[in-house]
Amino acid sequence: MSHSLLLMFVPETQAGWSRLSFGGVVDGLRRHGLLPLALEGGCGNDAILPTLRATVEQGARERVHQEDSLIARVLEALNARGCAALLLKGAALGRWLYARPELRPASDVDLLVDPRRHLDAHAALSAAGFESDGYSQHDDASCQASYLDPVSTRQLDLHWALGVVPELVRGFEFDALLQRSQPLRGPAGARGLGRIDALMHAVVHYRAHLPVEDRLGLWLHDIALLARGLDASDWTELDRRVRAQGLAGLHAATLREAAAWFPLSLPEAWLVDWECLGRSEATRHWLDPVENSLTRLWRSLRALPNLRERMHYLRARLVPSTHWMRGRYRAQGSLGLLAAYFRRWLSGLQRVVAGR
Repeated sequence: MSHSLLLMFVPETQAGWSRLSFGGVVDGLRRHGLLPLALEGGCGNDAILPTLRATVEQGARERVHQEDSLIARVLEALNARGCAALLLKGAALGRWLYARPELRPASDVDLLVDPRRHLDAHAALSAAGFESDGYSQHDDASCQASYLDPVSTRQLDLHWALGVVPELVRGFEFDALLQRSQPLRGPAGARGLGRIDALMHAVVHYRAHLPVEDRLGLWLHDIALLARGLDASDWTELDRRVRAQGLAGLHAATLREAAAWFPLSLPEAWLVDWECLGRSEATRHWLDPVENSLTRLWRSLRALPNLRERMHYLRARLVPSTHWMRGRYRAQGSLGLLAAYFRRWLSGLQRVVAGR
């Protein structure tokens, strides 16, 4: 019976999963975010599968209903302030790439806004009742802030960059992403990244996520679906962009990983070419990431193309804005602020000494 849940995988991956018990397969699929998809394609006469499918589908319907309400309220608040926004990751992909959003789990709702308007977006969300910590909107290093929706208790993540690793996302400009965006299947006015942008974002998000063992099979399934939908002109455009942004090697490696899990036909000649390019790209260290924060900082600084970008990122990491510091450390007055900076630097030094 567990075999019927593995039909989405390539035969080699099916064989590996088939060694698990039925409960082990279900737990593994759930951990990787693939259980709704597996149940959609699964079949069997045993009464367990229909019961499990009904339970999972009920939970998914409730999640999507909450998301639709949350997204509608968020877009209304941002539109009132004139802030354009794009849905990201699962909240977007489930509403155009998958047959229906219930098949694409999402733990939270991710939203991208123009970095020049992110404080306006924060003000709009706060006025609409979304609860924040009051200072993450000033985080120039991660370029993201989290909010709690008091209605659904779901988390909303506001981004003003496509990721937290500058050398991976520096080539994505909001205006161009918005111009290439596409409408989603509800709520009204919701838009998401175009297919090529969504694929590139999925790749850099997958490579940047640490630790490696926490990366989800669902993310590779997203990548496989996105790549399956590319036509010849799309592959040509993707080739142009990954070369221009120094991401060819990462795309070759990640597409091969996706093809090792799910059926996916790839343009072998281009992937070989990308792999050759990847050996000299500044982003190549993300093929073999390290956990040490100091090493990652050094590699990011080396990968950034000019002194201005390096100094901006170094300042954001080592000397965050006073607004962020006062909120994060509850610092009062000038002396309290200075003490907070020293506390942060000491904590960072301890992490480096400990190898973290």
